[in-house]
Amino acid sequence: MGLAIRTTELLNLDLPSIVWKSLVNDEITESDVLGIDTLSFKIIENIKQIERQMRGAPKDATTDLSGAAAADEEKKTVLLTSLFHLCCL
Repeated sequence: MGLAIRTTELLNLDLPSIVWKSLVNDEITESDVLGIDTLSFKIIENIKQIERQMRGAPKDATTDLSGAAAADEEKKTVLLTSLFHLCCL
């Protein structure tokens, strides 16, 4: 890069769109992230899906404190199981 500056030769900067959009303060989209790191994007999407599933779990309004603790343990088990499958698949 230094040689290109000193000799006034053009240098091809083939950077991903996420870099260029950051430089010009443009909005970064999901497709920009997907273009550079597909695996991380899939992991984030799977975590979001797990969170939606856990939020959608039916809650019993009449449960006492011990029932709430059991429900929390069940949610933790579901989350850990889902994360295990996510990482190991």
